[in-house]
Amino acid sequence: MRFGLFLMPEPFPWSNWTLSYDLKLEEIVVAERFGYDEVWIGEHHTGPPRTENIPHPTSTSPGVRAHASHRAGTGHINLPYHDPFMVAERLAFLDHLTTGD
Repeated sequence: MRFGLFLMPEPFPWSNWTLSYDLKLEEIVVAERFGYDEVWIGEHHTGPPRTENIPHPTSTSPGVRAHASHRAGTGHINLPYHDPFMVAERLAFLDHLTTGD
């Protein structure tokens, strides 16, 4: 059986965003030690108090690969917020960065 982790950004409203990303990367490394095979990163837009802070999951995935050997993917991308051509281009580039994993 394979296990995956869906990355849910849930920092405290007063948290530093850089620290919250670092904590999520740490969570991914720990999950890998427990045998998780892959991680999925969803797109989350939010206003104040800004408790969900991953507006661009395709930018987060290479960071995951730099810290763990997980397969990483985007859980979803909200197309109404993005130009479809640019989404396709970013995903193709992400595929190259992660060597297709």
